Amino acid sequence: SVILNFANWRGIFVFLALFGAILLAVVWFGFAESLTLPDPQAAHPARLIRNIVAFFGNRICFGYALINGFIQGGLLAFISGIPFVMSDVFHVAPKNFGFYFAMAATGLIFGASLNRRLVRRRAPDWILRRGLFVQAAAGLILLCLAWFGVPSPIIFMLPVMAYSFSQGLVMPNAIAGAMEPLPYMAGLAAAL
Repeated sequence: SVILNFANWRGIFVFLALFGAILLAVVWFGFAESLTLPDPQAAHPARLIRNIVAFFGNRICFGYALINGFIQGGLLAFISGIPFVMSDVFHVAPKNFGFYFAMAATGLIFGASLNRRLVRRRAPDWILRRGLFVQAAAGLILLCLAWFGVPSPIIFMLPVMAYSFSQGLVMPNAIAGAMEPLPYMAGLAAAL
């Protein structure tokens, strides 16, 4: 919405292309390959299938994958529903939509930053449980607000920020938990 104040809809795609090119350059020139001993058979179809079956056959991996799946489902529900809620329920002008969307992103950034500090002192499952508790509480608050009527977009966004904040606590620890039982295929486990 900020870009639309200065350009037409094509400007959004120009910005995304330029930003993507900058990120590509930063990654290409700023990061070295972390895999010191590549496995030439890692992408062989039969091996991939065996590893996928091993991942989903491991109840610990599958449990963490379910946690991440449900958490991502909440994120996607927010992303797909927020334009309707802001425009049709709260009558927020399109030029102001980015502000409210940024509130959710800010919550995620702060949650991920806190997680980075917490993992040095606490077990990942300890962090994950507390993050899930915050998400459940934020979801219940949002349900109550929807049921009884939300007085303003800011009031609506506060529990959304709490939900996205806790995503920064839950997602990285769920991914790490899913990878831990099968370290020989950590990349595939993280992707799954």
